[in-house]
Amino acid sequence: MTTSPTTRPPRRLQVRHLVIVLLLGVVAVCVFVLFKKSQQNAISLDGGVIEQLIPAPGLKVLKQDAIGVDLAPGYEAKLALDGKPIPDYQLTIVAALGQYTVNPVVGSDFEALPTGDHCATVTYWRTIDGPGQSVSRSWCFTVL
Repeated sequence: MTTSPTTRPPRRLQVRHLVIVLLLGVVAVCVFVLFKKSQQNAISLDGGVIEQLIPAPGLKVLKQDAIGVDLAPGYEAKLALDGKPIPDYQLTIVAALGQYTVNPVVGSDFEALPTGDHCATVTYWRTIDGPGQSVSRSWCFTVL
């Protein structure tokens, strides 16, 4: 008696294969969306003048977090928090990088940010034009 090799029936697409493909598709879409969102966050504001608002608009931050702006080279700025101007002596200014921030520290006017919603305003101008030709931008965030 001779034995014949057994032949397997052709493989069919199974439900688990469809589920795996679907899950991989969802992951790919999520990665794509997150990548696009990070690119949008990296895009500068006001024609590239504002490179970063600190914190980003709508962000939730801690009482000790910095508030400020990073501008393109050749610009200067003043900051205000909730409509109250922040004096230059309270700011950390790195003029060469266009960075203007206030860091809440003990002994300053801003020892800690009060809990709740806050809005900051940056008024900036080209150094060669002076503050007489300034532009303002406001953004809001929440302190936890």
